[in-house]
Amino acid sequence: MKAYHRARVSLFVSMMVLCQSVPVTVMADDTQTAPSPVAETPVTSSDSSSESTREIIVKFRKSSIDVSDRKGLMKAALLGSDRSLITVDTAKQQNLALFAARDPYDVQSILADLRTDPAVESAELNVTMTPQAFPANDTLGSQLWSLENTGQTVNGITGTADADIDATEAWAINEGTHADAVIAVIDTGVKIDHQDLQGNMWNGTNCKDEDGNALGGCLHGYDFADFDVDPSPVSRDNVGFHGTHVAGTIAATKGNTQGTAGVAPHAKIMAIRTDFSLFSIIKSVDFARENGARVINASFGGNFYSQTLFDAFERFTDAGGLVVAAGGNFADDNDVNPFYPASFDLPNTISVAATDQNDGLASFSNTGAQSVDVGAPGVNIVSTSIADGPAQTILVEPFNAAPAGWVLSGTAGLRAGTLAGDVTVPYGQSGAGSATTPSLDLTTSGRKLLTFNARCDTQYSSAAYTDYMQVDASVAGGSFVLLGKFDEFDLDDDSNPANIAPVRPMSAVITPSLISNATVFRFSWVTNGDSDTGTTGEGCVIDDVQLLNFQLVDHYETLNGTSMAAPHVSGIAGLIHGYTPQLTATDVRNIILTTGDEKPALLGKTFTGMRVNALNAMRRSDLVAPVIILQGVNPVTVIQGTPYADAGALASDDIDGDVTARIVTTNPVDTNVLGNYLVRYNATDAAGNAAVEATRTVSVTVEPPDTTPPVITVLGANPMTILAGTTFTDPGATALDNKDGDITGNITVSGTVDINTAASYVLTYSVTDAAGNIGTAQRTVIVTLTPDTTPPVITVLGDNPLILPLNAVFTDPGATALDDRDGNITANIVVAHSVNTAIAGDYIVSYGVSDAAGNPATAQRTVSVVVVPDTTAPVITLLGGSDITVIAGDTFTDPGATALDDRDGTITANIVVTGSVNTNIPDVYTLRYNVSDAAGNPATEVTRRITVVPRSVDPVPPPPDPIFTPQDQGNGGGGSHQGSGGHRGNNSRAIFTAIALLADLHGPQGGFNPANPTQEQQTFLCSVQRMIEGDMPLALVESMIGEVGRLTGLPQEGVAAFLGDGHVCDEINFARNGGIVVQPTMSLPFRVASDGYPVSSNPTWNACVRGNVFNPEIIRQNPDRDPRTGRGWSCDHYSDATNEWHHPDLNVTFMLVPAGAGRAPVMTIPRGFVVVNVDDQEFAIPTLDETPAPASNDSGGAAPASSQVGNAGIIDNAIEERRLRRTILSVDGIPVRDEREEE
Repeated sequence: MKAYHRARVSLFVSMMVLCQSVPVTVMADDTQTAPSPVAETPVTSSDSSSESTREIIVKFRKSSIDVSDRKGLMKAALLGSDRSLITVDTAKQQNLALFAARDPYDVQSILADLRTDPAVESAELNVTMTPQAFPANDTLGSQLWSLENTGQTVNGITGTADADIDATEAWAINEGTHADAVIAVIDTGVKIDHQDLQGNMWNGTNCKDEDGNALGGCLHGYDFADFDVDPSPVSRDNVGFHGTHVAGTIAATKGNTQGTAGVAPHAKIMAIRTDFSLFSIIKSVDFARENGARVINASFGGNFYSQTLFDAFERFTDAGGLVVAAGGNFADDNDVNPFYPASFDLPNTISVAATDQNDGLASFSNTGAQSVDVGAPGVNIVSTSIADGPAQTILVEPFNAAPAGWVLSGTAGLRAGTLAGDVTVPYGQSGAGSATTPSLDLTTSGRKLLTFNARCDTQYSSAAYTDYMQVDASVAGGSFVLLGKFDEFDLDDDSNPANIAPVRPMSAVITPSLISNATVFRFSWVTNGDSDTGTTGEGCVIDDVQLLNFQLVDHYETLNGTSMAAPHVSGIAGLIHGYTPQLTATDVRNIILTTGDEKPALLGKTFTGMRVNALNAMRRSDLVAPVIILQGVNPVTVIQGTPYADAGALASDDIDGDVTARIVTTNPVDTNVLGNYLVRYNATDAAGNAAVEATRTVSVTVEPPDTTPPVITVLGANPMTILAGTTFTDPGATALDNKDGDITGNITVSGTVDINTAASYVLTYSVTDAAGNIGTAQRTVIVTLTPDTTPPVITVLGDNPLILPLNAVFTDPGATALDDRDGNITANIVVAHSVNTAIAGDYIVSYGVSDAAGNPATAQRTVSVVVVPDTTAPVITLLGGSDITVIAGDTFTDPGATALDDRDGTITANIVVTGSVNTNIPDVYTLRYNVSDAAGNPATEVTRRITVVPRSVDPVPPPPDPIFTPQDQGNGGGGSHQGSGGHRGNNSRAIFTAIALLADLHGPQGGFNPANPTQEQQTFLCSVQRMIEGDMPLALVESMIGEVGRLTGLPQEGVAAFLGDGHVCDEINFARNGGIVVQPTMSLPFRVASDGYPVSSNPTWNACVRGNVFNPEIIRQNPDRDPRTGRGWSCDHYSDATNEWHHPDLNVTFMLVPAGAGRAPVMTIPRGFVVVNVDDQEFAIPTLDETPAPASNDSGGAAPASSQVGNAGIIDNAIEERRLRRTILSVDGIPVRDEREEE
């Protein structure tokens, strides 16, 4: 928290969020009431040569300094420290460091000096892209003319029909449904739960940071302004609505009866919130690259060139990404005055101008015949937005009386209706006081804002904080996190230390990492102990403290600008990627730039002279060829001399539909010439995709001789039985020939039947075709004297009786019928039944048949429908994973399950879920799913485990560890610079060392002995250790240790000791009789409390301490010797004079540091160690597996083995340095950044 006034304001190079503001509106189908217009103040651009900032981006030469390793971090920090620079942040993969100058007026000279350093590849100011908006007086519009222009009137201007990007026509081809279409919106944040956007947000489950390290899950993007995984805007202030508007133009949901529709209504938005500083944008671009974005939409820019920003975009395009950038809003010529990033000379970048609803060039739009590629709609663009909902009060304290629930300590108290850091006037020179709020529940949704009034009369310093008020916050009893500081210098309005600064309103946006159901805020008064107490010595007072909760609500807004034009192009790119994901960024860029509509207003103003067209782009993106289907037979044989008529082919295309008319047929068939001919069929669609050629083989042959006889079919019964004396009529026969066809009329019959004489007679049927082939057939006629009285016999097939379960399908197995005279008469059987398998019972199936003499036969089948008991249980299937991890404070939605039964079908609705999940309390929860079918058969229970893990309480990115310069306690020799190497590195030992230093170790408690843990304890803790390994902020590690202790009941100090080294699970043991046993491969310190921990079983050691109380101690070991061969400790090794033990066999020195009242702790620093400060305690940490070379002193000899250092030797505390990167408080509603370091 800080305030700027004119004496210290850093000038920022002006970069624009390229939009013009039209008064807020909603779509016609939305029932919301439009709020009043938001007034915006124009900010003009100026030459970057006259601008300055106190932050510098340095890119190192890899051969000299590599910030991705510990030694490189130390070198970088020393390089900066030599120039009075403070390390703020690093980008390891790009070998960049961000430094802050202590004095902003030295920046230019420091910058010039850095550029001459052989270890530096480049150095530039971390200029800030500040949002700009321009007022517009047009009336509100609610029509999406840019997608479908019918000539409608928008804001008083009547458009021209079809002066649009043909989006609706493009959707008819494809709406871009492929999941690969991810578009990164680097902007002011996106309202990820907006009704028109929430379904189209990038998943972010397995997101990585800008260096490729796993983050464990992001809420659809990342916030590089507040450094957390939630990219939502915090308010409408400072064009906070801008990113949401851009995202809606790209990918608002289509067809949901809400608001608007995006150009690519199925694309996924990767929301990346930035503060528009170069370093923040560089990290944002690298985040998009690491997480697979196909397109970056950059609706911002400025007139200055940054090599590091160019490099970031080049990394993205080299990785296959496409950059769409706004061309600028200054009616300027980018060919003359380049505008970046739109003017970057990169192969896969599209620079966009803005057009209006009549295809005219927008009056504000930048142009460039060589540097601006295309135009796109950018005037009166309606899209998604945000609005501030009503404020809710969480805390109000006017200090008219003793504040209820507050805890006041030290010098803090009430004075004249205010809270004073020191109630006495003048304030004490060494006073300290604090006031802590009650525990507050901040878990309700919404944006939290802490506000209060402040006034200070303190020591006046522009260089450093001396006497000041500090604001901190703590989550659920954890460590306090600095929000900011202020003193008279911050609040002053006239730069006159003789006057008392006026009362100023202060505010702080509460970041997601501080949200919990038990958050407290603390106001602390700090003095430096000198006699300067300002003019009257009133110190700092605060009044009217309020904690407010604001709900951002869904809204829609009309804006103008190239910021609005760029997302139309990004949307078309997303539409293409979603339709044809195999296209490269180069392909997509070429398609967009070659398929637009040429417009007179853009000729000579842009490179292509075109306004983009989504329909043409989609057609050109079509990679699917049409398909040709032959009609008729293939191959074909044609007799020589006979005509050939080609059967032709059909062709269809996925976009163009029926393209049969585009078939080109090549037909060389000549039926007068014998041979084989190939008829070829080819077709192309409108995009030029050629179908696979289809061919038909046509063989012209001589007609072969006919050797196939005709076929005679005897009609009627055969054999046929007749009664003597009755009339016989021959039923006849038919004849077919393969060449001559039906030749029945040529049949001749031979043979006779004597109807008066009982006998068997044969009739022969003969026929001859044109080629002389003869076909024959016979019929037997039996003349009998005995009438036919024998009925046929029916045989029932299959089971009889047939048993079926209830509701089964009945299929009749059927029956056969044979007659002694007529033969097989199965075909004449008549079946009758009324089987109903839905009703249990016995049913009869009747079969009946009669022979030619009329003799009937019958048969029956019994079908029994029975109830079969249901003994099969239903099956439950989980939707989603069975093991889900949720970050504390996030919302958990059960994915649910389905249930299927063999009888009852789907019974998902009957599932009973037991168990609950409280995402506010880290723990492991179990949900149980059970269901039974109608028969009472229970399914096998299915469970889902939900692990709620703590959220990091660190609100800003951890900086590199501070560098320490030990002061030589010998003859003036120069001790070497030593550094801790950065706790964000990948060195697990450094992380585990930090774990061991997070708590004072006071001995085993609660049944947990690190020297002899139970098997269950060891298994659990080793699992935690593996989980902690890797790149993890200290605050998160501390939180995890606390959570382990809470979940297991194990003491925090014991957990920290057990996790103290990367080898803990397989190498380290704590000896009961010899103090600490150190493996020879270890290079870590150990802390041993003065009560003997962890050797409480060692009476000798305890006796040596003689009950005195000491600060943590340091052990230094010689890694070349195996300490396990040494003897145990004894009092002989203890020195009262030096408060240290020295073990000659182990070559280990153990030093005790007295903590006398009012004394700063003094620590002995062995060579090879560095000092870190955690929670106001100093600890020595060895360098990584290396023994530094002895530093030489002024006399040429070796420096002493150890050096004395106190608080004065520390440049900066690791926690305090973080505030230099980002503070979240403001004065008079204006966000500010701290310009000073802790003294």
